[in-house]
Amino acid sequence: MITKYKKMDYYIFTNQGSGKQISERIWQDSIADLLVEARPANLRKDLLLIFCE
Repeated sequence: MITKYKKMDYYIFTNQGSGKQISERIWQDSIADLLVEARPANLRKDLLLIFCE
């Protein structure tokens, strides 16, 4: 199941069990890791900040 929260104001990044919003730090770190793995970014923090702002 992708999500069970169908409200118009639901968060993009939520805990699937509780529906609570995932902290900004956690999802920004995850996006940075995803971008590194997908190769549009490297491990330079200054470059990753561009993608996470």
